[in-house]
Amino acid sequence: MPSVSLFGLAGNFLSIYILHHREVKLKKDFVDVLCMLATFDNLLLVTTFFLFSLPTLSVTWENQLFPYTSPYLYPLTNTFMTASGYMTAAVAVNRYLDISGGEIFGHAGKRLNGYLQATLVLAFSVAINIPRWLEFEHGFKIETFNKTDNLTGEIMEVNISILNVGATPLRKDENYIRDYTLISSTVLIVILPTLIMLVSSYLIYRKMKANAKSMASFNASQDQARRRRNRSITFVLVGIIALFLVCHTGEVAVSIYELTDVLDGDGKEEFPAWASALTQINHLLIVMNSSLNFVIYCKDMVFRRVFMMTYHALRCGKSSALSTQVQLSNIKKELGDVGEEENGHRRCPEVVVHESNLGNIDAQSQILCGIAKV
Repeated sequence: MPSVSLFGLAGNFLSIYILHHREVKLKKDFVDVLCMLATFDNLLLVTTFFLFSLPTLSVTWENQLFPYTSPYLYPLTNTFMTASGYMTAAVAVNRYLDISGGEIFGHAGKRLNGYLQATLVLAFSVAINIPRWLEFEHGFKIETFNKTDNLTGEIMEVNISILNVGATPLRKDENYIRDYTLISSTVLIVILPTLIMLVSSYLIYRKMKANAKSMASFNASQDQARRRRNRSITFVLVGIIALFLVCHTGEVAVSIYELTDVLDGDGKEEFPAWASALTQINHLLIVMNSSLNFVIYCKDMVFRRVFMMTYHALRCGKSSALSTQVQLSNIKKELGDVGEEENGHRRCPEVVVHESNLGNIDAQSQILCGIAKV
């Protein structure tokens, strides 16, 4: 988990930097949503490190600091996990708005600023996880040990006060476990954002088919670039959604098992071996879900070329000017921004679009072909 977390932190910070590069050519609101997703993922990686990883790496942290911090790290981790899930859903919704020109079910709607969307998501996530702050508390417990006196050989009982963290009465209540921990949390944190992602993905697919009729407005190179970039960004979105689904399947499985156990009224105190092992795996999957988006972004050719351009600039400094020009040239070709030489300068292809067809062209394509500003 620490290794994956370090990779994820570096990848998310790098993603934020690259997404803000002007050559990526994505709408600002969409970039803001992606960057806030990376930010929530990084916050989640930090809290999971202190909650799950550090106690196994440091005895001092486990015995002296973990009991004080875990009642606060636990709700923070759940809050950032919820925010990450809903920001992933927001990515899907914003992608649909990009290719539909802002229309929602046939009606034009005003899109919220990306940072405002993230603020609303965070507020909603905090509200959902308020009960988590009341589930655990730190305290002292008395443990008795047998000790043999070295002089007399007598066995004496010694009481030692040990700092620990334990569940509150609320967390032990079966009604609370059933209604909130297993049902409400699973529905609100996993199932609801998943439904939003799936519905948005279907609408994106349907809208992309409908937008195929506007292709006559572009020349051949622009048409090819438009198809390729839209498909590339959509694949990135599908990859992010698929990663979310895979990494939360185990969590849903454990919740279903716990729910059936509570409904049966068996009152088992411990999980079976397979459930305990799956719970540990789920912790790793949560970290992976927040760490691998950078790898998925690299599926987009333009993102990958900007990354290579950034890498060469950092590695070679000023000597990377030639490499930068090569990468910029490749990016322009990828976006269909090519043309004949004119007076020693490369002339970008003209885009001739009749006003009657402008409404049929999605916002992303307008950016790619220079019709609208980024």
